[in-house]
Amino acid sequence: MILRLLIDRVSNSLNPGVLFAKTPEISFASEVDSCRCCSHRLKVCKTKLRKVFTMHIGGFTARETLLKCDDCGEIHASKELVTLVPPSCAYGYDVIVYIGESKFFAHRQATEIQADLRAQNIPISVSEVEYLAKKFIIYLSIVHERNNTGIVEMMDANGGYILHIDALGGKGRQRLVSGVDGVSDFVLGNAKIKSEHSDHVAPFLEKIKERFGSPLAVVQDMGKGIMKASKSVFPEVVILICHFHFLRDIGKDLLEENYDIIRKRLRHYGFLVKLREFSKELKPLFENSQERIDKFYDARNCRHEIDLNDDIGTAIYLYTLIEWILDWKNESAGYGFPFDRPHFDLASRVGKVFNILEMIKNDRQDTGISVLKTRRRLKSLLKNIAKDGALRDAMCEIGKEIEIFDGLRTAMRVAPKNGNDGLIDDGGNEDIKTIEASVDEFRLALRKNHAVSKGEKGLAFLKQIDKYKKQLFSDPITVKTVDDGIKVIQPQRTNNLMERMFRDFTRDDRRKTGTNSVDRTVQAMIDDTPLIKNLKNDKYMKIIIGERKNLAEVFSEIDVDEVRNKMRAHGVNDEKLPKKIQSLLKEVKFSDMLSNIGEKFRANLKSN
Repeated sequence: MILRLLIDRVSNSLNPGVLFAKTPEISFASEVDSCRCCSHRLKVCKTKLRKVFTMHIGGFTARETLLKCDDCGEIHASKELVTLVPPSCAYGYDVIVYIGESKFFAHRQATEIQADLRAQNIPISVSEVEYLAKKFIIYLSIVHERNNTGIVEMMDANGGYILHIDALGGKGRQRLVSGVDGVSDFVLGNAKIKSEHSDHVAPFLEKIKERFGSPLAVVQDMGKGIMKASKSVFPEVVILICHFHFLRDIGKDLLEENYDIIRKRLRHYGFLVKLREFSKELKPLFENSQERIDKFYDARNCRHEIDLNDDIGTAIYLYTLIEWILDWKNESAGYGFPFDRPHFDLASRVGKVFNILEMIKNDRQDTGISVLKTRRRLKSLLKNIAKDGALRDAMCEIGKEIEIFDGLRTAMRVAPKNGNDGLIDDGGNEDIKTIEASVDEFRLALRKNHAVSKGEKGLAFLKQIDKYKKQLFSDPITVKTVDDGIKVIQPQRTNNLMERMFRDFTRDDRRKTGTNSVDRTVQAMIDDTPLIKNLKNDKYMKIIIGERKNLAEVFSEIDVDEVRNKMRAHGVNDEKLPKKIQSLLKEVKFSDMLSNIGEKFRANLKSN
């Protein structure tokens, strides 16, 4: 304990906030004494003081001595200071990197980042944190463009690249479209587009083609705009459809009508709140009876008749049934509808529990046992739902449709019913020809089932499979790689790497805003924000950092004017007032000063 206190005390004493009694002053001057243009000797031009902040020191005053060549007039500044802090900026490159990584990797809010920096003697406003986070993305975008040659060489060494395309955002609003290489896992490019219309997607794909050449294949969802644009820009390239997206779309077409009825009927009853109330009523009756809980647990697989005169045993039984209904969402595997059907699961559980309660022998009507009253109320509540005609018909119909959909799902080996990987599932590594044969077998069996193949939905289901079959199954691609020689590449059968990337953005946005919609985030974010994913890729980092020590050092080599121009192009402005204007605003008699200036201005106009 004493050792821990000593370590903490030493650690705190090294914190930049307490390391210096007063703000340190560090001198910087040009490292050369002769002009790099004409070799004439340099003379002191002026010395200026500047308050700057870096992660390793915190705040300090930089005394910078500028040297000037009398012959050509060129000003020479300190290269050392420029490698620490951008010109005319207060916060160092390492602070920018820290903010960027905290916001986009750790998903921390601006206020949390502000608190962390202040603890390290770096006072900063929340708006400045947000501004520098965007600046981080701008720097990253420039670094990505500068290293285009190295990225292309890496992908060529792999034998080429497979382009995965997807877009994030709501319909009718700007969308963020991104392209990722499925072989190297590099994010290649991003752009804001008005919609997924081919006219808006094509320029993005043209830029990808210009910078990286044509891909070995393109993997995308079933969006018509992206499909048309892909065929236009890459006419000789195989365009493949993501198996997950195909199943999702064809499943929605098949199941959505009846599923919507189920969802609406369940919402009509609003019974979940009442079930939670029943649960709260029952729990106090047994929560201190661990022995009875253990007994119930041990007998869970035995068919014992419930003793309706036993409050505790009945309470545990009813409580367990209610909690099983309330646990309805956990039956889903994380794939989303139509792979997961949570409202169907809820309705199924309600029906099963009602049937269980129906089988229990009727208790005496004059009993005063509170548990039995709760059972009657529970049974009455569930009866209304279980006997709902529209709900029952929809459950019967969707049961048949689920059987068809899950048959195709099994044949395609995607999003298995008992899988726990959610969107991490990429369809496995099973031979594509084996999967294709399995789908053909499923189609043949479905066509022989006249009850399905002659119906409107069944016929549409089969037509969708036939229409997209060629784009679902492709032969493996043989390529020549630098390290492994001749190699066979099988394009990923899903576009889930894009889904996972966008899911991270959604989670980040949800944490900051508390809402599920990312529309506002898409509108406000810098186009190239998805490039942050590359920073977790060791091969990518090796390309952009090279012999340098870290990302801050890479940023320091970028011209500040290039950063400012790109920020203006993206509509990101510093929005800071010049310091002298700020000082004027603080003047007590500022309004009188303006009046005097106005009077003199009018007087000058009259004299002219």
